Amino acid sequence: MTLQLCTPRIAKTAATLLAAFAVCAPLPATALSVDIHIPEEYTDVAPGERIYFEVEITYPENPVRQDLRLWYEITREDTVVAQAQFLKAVETQASFIDFIVLPENAEPGLHIITARIRDYGQLEEEVFASFHVVRGEAQTLRLYFLILL
Repeated sequence: MTLQLCTPRIAKTAATLLAAFAVCAPLPATALSVDIHIPEEYTDVAPGERIYFEVEITYPENPVRQDLRLWYEITREDTVVAQAQFLKAVETQASFIDFIVLPENAEPGLHIITARIRDYGQLEEEVFASFHVVRGEAQTLRLYFLILL
């Protein structure tokens, strides 16, 4: 006489439940949080100057130091004005000040800086901040000179 621990029907039901759980189970949440902030003294910048901004990265579920790819892009009316790429090593959190030099030919007006942060997997975050490009001293002097003529 053999002892049977479970019947084929119970085994089939258990297999179905396990398969359903594997499909429906939520993936582990990954908490990558990014924030970008432009200090008040850099909200109005002239062409050719540096635009400074602070980036804060929080990655609490990351147990080891990991490289993150950072893309910065400055746009005005969907036109790319300047961009830069960096690689930063982050463990659970990082805060740093970075900058991009605005080109001399940057038009005055509202500009948007976008920061994209990615790991080498599927994590990606994108944040935005805005600032104004104002006429530089050289542009103002040329304007005064033209008015005097």
